[in-house]
Amino acid sequence: MKTYKRVGEKLSIRKVKEDGTVVTLSDGSRWKMREGDISKAITWYPTQHIIVMENDSDIYPYRLKNLNTFSDVAEASLL
Repeated sequence: MKTYKRVGEKLSIRKVKEDGTVVTLSDGSRWKMREGDISKAITWYPTQHIIVMENDSDIYPYRLKNLNTFSDVAEASLL
């Protein structure tokens, strides 16, 4: 598992892949979204703010919380 050192920091979205499967943040990190959360991520857009949080999952060890929508939290793994 890759570790991410910026857990808890406020970042912004740089890019969301057209199909919502990959989100790139302002620090250049790329995140593979859990299949069940793609429907959330596909609605996100650049400049929205994200906080990366740890998650209790071996497959998706992080959660991305969209601070602009407040309710959108998606499980993800660092690519």
